[in-house]
Amino acid sequence: MILRNIKLNNIRSYENTEINFPTGSILLSGDIGTGKSTILLATEFALFGTRRTTLPGASLLRNGKDKGSVELSFEIKNKKIKIKRNLSRGKKSIIQDPGYIEIDKERKDLSTVELKQEIINLLNYPQEVLTKSKDLIYRYTVYTPQEEMKHILLENPSERLDILRRVFGIEKYKTIINNTKFFVSKIKLKIKELSGMISDLEEKKVSKEDFLVKIEILEKSLYKLIPLHEESNKRINSKKEEIKLIEDKIIKLNDFKTKISVKNTRLESILSQIERNKNESKNLEQEIKNTNIDKVFNSEELIKSIDSKKEEISKLTRKLDAIKHTIRTYEIKIEHSKDIKGKFHELEICPTCKQLVGDEYKSGVFSEQDKMILGAESNLTFFSSSLQLKERNLDNLNKELENLREKLREIELIKLKIKSIEEKKLRKNNLEKENMLILKKVDRLNIELKELNKEILEFTNLNEVYSGLKLELESLLEKLRKIESEKVGFERDIISNKKFVNSLDLEIIRKEKIKINATKLVDLQFFLEKEFINLMELIEKKIMLKAFSDFDKLFSDWFNILIDNDLLKIRIDESFTPIINQNGYDTNYLHLSGGEKTAAALAYRLALNQVINNLMTSIKTKDLIILDEPTDGFSESQLDRLRIVLESLNIKQVILVSHENKIESFVENIIKLDKKDHVSVLQ
Repeated sequence: MILRNIKLNNIRSYENTEINFPTGSILLSGDIGTGKSTILLATEFALFGTRRTTLPGASLLRNGKDKGSVELSFEIKNKKIKIKRNLSRGKKSIIQDPGYIEIDKERKDLSTVELKQEIINLLNYPQEVLTKSKDLIYRYTVYTPQEEMKHILLENPSERLDILRRVFGIEKYKTIINNTKFFVSKIKLKIKELSGMISDLEEKKVSKEDFLVKIEILEKSLYKLIPLHEESNKRINSKKEEIKLIEDKIIKLNDFKTKISVKNTRLESILSQIERNKNESKNLEQEIKNTNIDKVFNSEELIKSIDSKKEEISKLTRKLDAIKHTIRTYEIKIEHSKDIKGKFHELEICPTCKQLVGDEYKSGVFSEQDKMILGAESNLTFFSSSLQLKERNLDNLNKELENLREKLREIELIKLKIKSIEEKKLRKNNLEKENMLILKKVDRLNIELKELNKEILEFTNLNEVYSGLKLELESLLEKLRKIESEKVGFERDIISNKKFVNSLDLEIIRKEKIKINATKLVDLQFFLEKEFINLMELIEKKIMLKAFSDFDKLFSDWFNILIDNDLLKIRIDESFTPIINQNGYDTNYLHLSGGEKTAAALAYRLALNQVINNLMTSIKTKDLIILDEPTDGFSESQLDRLRIVLESLNIKQVILVSHENKIESFVENIIKLDKKDHVSVLQ
């Protein structure tokens, strides 16, 4: 992988900056705080996204900005790749938004996890990197902050070995061994569990035979009870038939009692009805006496007078309509004459003959029309007076008609009173007749009640007989219940024992299978403990021995290049812990000077890089290494020796971060950074 370009938008101290990376050695130069390390962190973010502990979004997004992004362009084996990741400020935290990856100009918009998956595939990193919070291969082959490398040197030896196992990609062997041991412990527990489960197998077989004997005894006892049970059922059925006959008689008795009750109720209702009728008859008689009719008018003569008056009104109405029509005719004639006079007053030429109309002719026309108007107005006055007279006559006739109608309504009201009296008299007569008929029904009901009471006498002592039969039946049922209880007990015991035998059969079969499985597990335990674990330990030891041998030589060689001191030698022990020999005495890493510690950390870093690349031959990041502040505490002579290190690396692209000006003299490319008004810029 070779980096080509990075674009930073609102990332830490950068607002909108683009940086190009040439091939060869590159120095990111600038004072402390100018944004050198930000470029390295942004590169890692673009490749793998944020990480909660080591690279959170809050450490990347520029303060006061809601959105930010990093776009990184790089090459892998002639493939041109561009990846962009985005950050946005949420309500509570900084979150990653979806981005895209472009491979040879073919773009795919992906989620943050999908982008990481694409990068892992392109770099040919192990797939487990996808779910891990730290990209160890990238961190220990491409970019390791110097302080983090010092931290691994100071780790507890066992923890350091665990880290290196993960870095070398051989932690899987320890994982396999630990998992296998854990699995074996589970197998042992399972074998112990299975052994406990089959410990009573023979006892179960003996128990089954005992139950078979018990079932045979129970079946014989049950066979003896069957005749007794059948005899009891016959006697009970006979007694039930006797009780059924008595119950039928009781039903009939209850039916008679019900009928008597119904007839008594009916008799009471009839007597009550007779009393109500008598009261109603008395009330009607009193109402008839109280009704007062003074006189009766002859309505027929009155109706004739009304009809005659209607005829007079109709004739007078027709005459009025004729007079109104005549008046309207004279009014039209007057309007017509006036219209003719108006037209002739303005007429100059006759529209028919086209001759001039003279004043003499107009005067003749006006005179003739005035005569017609005068005659019409005279007739109009006469007929208007006649109309008024006849309208007064019509009003008088209508009043007379209304008086006649009022008299007719009074007559009709009197007739209604007469009719009501007649109806009440008829109702009184009907009530008296109804009472006569009801009294006859009362006589019949009394006769029927006497007959029913006679029939009831036939059922005396019926309840005593019924109670005696019920007691006898209960005694027989009690005996039957005892027999059935014994019978059910035997049947239940037989079924229960048979079920238990069946369950024993199933359990014996199951335990036989468990016995076979336990034997298989014992064989598997032997294989895993005696063969498989030993094989995994041997493979891990061989790989670790190879890594140890290569690492020890590389570590010593790089350290000797950086430290020109024949009295100071360095090596690693079995836990990859640096051992310093000074003047023939072993000393601790912590006792070194600042420059010597930095040299040891850088040598460790470079040795680690080469060992990992040798072990993991398929990864695609071998052409790139990033060294962040690798010269902290270096003397002038040590800085000169860094040139030798860079020349010896034989890596296509080396990016150094340093504020040491001297390094500028032995790198191929320099990217200078500055900060103005809290914003990082390129010089």
